[in-house]
Amino acid sequence: MMDVMIETAAKTMFAAQFARYGELKEFNWDREGKGLRLLLKPQGETADLEIKIVRYRVEKDGVRVFLIAEKVDSSRPWVQALLEDLVQGQRMELPASLSMVAALL
Repeated sequence: MMDVMIETAAKTMFAAQFARYGELKEFNWDREGKGLRLLLKPQGETADLEIKIVRYRVEKDGVRVFLIAEKVDSSRPWVQALLEDLVQGQRMELPASLSMVAALL
């Protein structure tokens, strides 16, 4: 039950983050494996784009909570390169609304 609540909250957060670029069609969370899978429908494109955070970790700094993507993967080589350059290893602050649930990640 708690996993479903966390996955729903995270899906809402990621959908909002990607809304400018396209529609989040699917979101899957692997709590035990510490991974995420997103299937996006990019604006202006016909083919879906798959992005995986193969492994992540969570860091807390006071009341702030960060998600760090340790390993990323994508269905498109150019997106893969972009993720490696801009996302992999970077601290992404989670919204305060998810800080309570972030402890369970």
